[in-house]
Amino acid sequence: MTAPAWPGPVIPQCPESCCWRLTCSSDTQAGIATLWREGRLTAPAQCVFFEHRARVHLATTGRGVPATTAELLEQLSERAAIQGEATP
Repeated sequence: MTAPAWPGPVIPQCPESCCWRLTCSSDTQAGIATLWREGRLTAPAQCVFFEHRARVHLATTGRGVPATTAELLEQLSERAAIQGEATP
């Protein structure tokens, strides 16, 4: 089992339109949320972390960017199930 990527739970602060809002750290979202509130970000793909998350997700799951957070969670649970099956 791997250690969590960040200390403590992720507290979503970015808009629901961002499918990565449950996977970016709370500290990252705290900084980015200001940009959303100020109107400097209007779409998730404008976030400086979006492209990196998309690349990591593709490398990990073999899938493109999910349309919603629910779809992301479904893809990640499928991945976890596959890894569980491969573990003796």
